[in-house]
Amino acid sequence: MTTDVLTQRPERSHDASLEEAGEGVFRLQGRVPHSRELLRLREQGYRILKNQAANGRCTLDLSAVDGSGSVPLALLLSWHRYARALGVELQFLGVPEGLRSMAAVSGLGGFFPASDDSKTD
Repeated sequence: MTTDVLTQRPERSHDASLEEAGEGVFRLQGRVPHSRELLRLREQGYRILKNQAANGRCTLDLSAVDGSGSVPLALLLSWHRYARALGVELQFLGVPEGLRSMAAVSGLGGFFPASDDSKTD
């Protein structure tokens, strides 16, 4: 992390990415940004889901997500709604505890599955 000399605040690197991790499995990793980069990431997810429509399912590995605020949760909700509209079953793996907690506080306690497969090591 570098420091912005003008404001003396640390600059955050928004290095979130969405990459294929296997057939029908994609990995979201890094810190989900609060900027235009978020729009790029959201649109990339929409394209992936649209491409997975023929398969009827898609798995999203969240084990490498850094952070757990309302922005990542909103992004995941957006993808979930889009997947449902396409008829794609979107599954989440490796959900960080912080995201689970944010969902619960937001009244979305059942959004993430409570299976052993969705927990990180």
